[in-house]
Parts: sequence; structure tokens; C-alpha cells
Amino acid sequence: MGANTYLKSVTSFGYKTAATGTAIQQNIDPKAGQRITIRAFGFSCGATITSVYFMQSLGDSTIANAVASNATSGFVCTAEPTSDEVMASKDIVCIELDNGKFQYDVVASGTWSCFDITSVLEDTVAAGNRIFQFGVHTDDGHLRFKLTVSVQTTKELDGGIFRANAMNKPMIAYHVNDTTTVSGSQDYISVDYINV
Repeated sequence: MGANTYLKSVTSFGYKTAATGTAIQQNIDPKAGQRITIRAFGFSCGATITSVYFMQSLGDSTIANAVASNATSGFVCTAEPTSDEVMASKDIVCIELDNGKFQYDVVASGTWSCFDITSVLEDTVAAGNRIFQFGVHTDDGHLRFKLTVSVQTTKELDGGIFRANAMNKPMIAYHVNDTTTVSGSQDYISVDYINV
């Protein structure tokens, strides 16, 4: 790593799979004052060529009003998270909960000014909590890695292969897993959190 790049913390995610045709989603939470960098990864594509997307936060905003635990509706942003991709149904969002955790969910309907999500809220959300918009995996701004053979891995790279677009932002590793006969897998993802 460069002289001004300091490793703050590390984490890793192990084996994960899903039924054929069901995407495998690995959420990578942000940490205050740190930037996610992908150090190494391994995936299996199953029976056919497919792709993995390292999804960046396309934009962020804050929640305008408090939302109760178990709610699925009544979400309002203080401003549109990004003007490049209008928030719409099927977009993935990451909502900061009051308990300090992050909930990754899918917009069921609406836009940034009033939207619903597909799953119940796991905790309360206060006005001012952050929300990150990811859009869908094929939107511009995400990093695509094409899986062309059964199992593909990378070597570890000190300082990371690539990084989140800024500090304090989450990422998602999204394995399309679109095979029709054999399920693919996420074999591992190694993550460094750095201070730049």
C-alpha cells in the first residue's frame, strides 16, 4: 500500500449459494471513516457463463421522517439520492437503522419522494438516517466481472483490487447466478477497510 494508505480493519465472507436462477447477494456494510476495498475473491458460475457485479452506491440521501420497525411503506428521502439513476421499483437500497445496522432491501414501488420496500423494516429508522441507492446490477457505475469458467479466483492484492467509490459507502457483490442446471456460488470475498 502507498505511504498514506493505512489498513483500518479487515473482514471476509465465506461460501454462499442459492437456487439456480436466484441471485447471490453479499452485502458489505460501510464503516465510519473507512473505505471498502476488495482484496481478493472467488466465485463459481455453475454450468454457464455468467457475471458478478460489484455494485457501488450510486448516490445517497437521508430519511426525512421517522419510520417504525416492521414498516414496509412511508419512506421519504430529503433529496433524490442521484440524478443519474431515478429511484424506481426493483432498485436495491441500503437503509441505516437506529440500532447501527444496515438493511439492504428492494424498492417495491414509488420514487425517492415516497416509496415502499419489499421486506419489513428490522428496526426503527430516525429522521436523518442515511439511505444509499444502488439501482439494479446492470446500471452504469457498477464493476462487472465475467465468470467464464467453472471456478474463478483472484490473488490477494495489498491495498485492494478495486475500491468503493468513497469512504463511508457500502458495496454489494451481486452474482447473477443465471444458470438453468447447476447453481453457482460465492466462494469467498476478502475485504480491507482503508482510510483513503
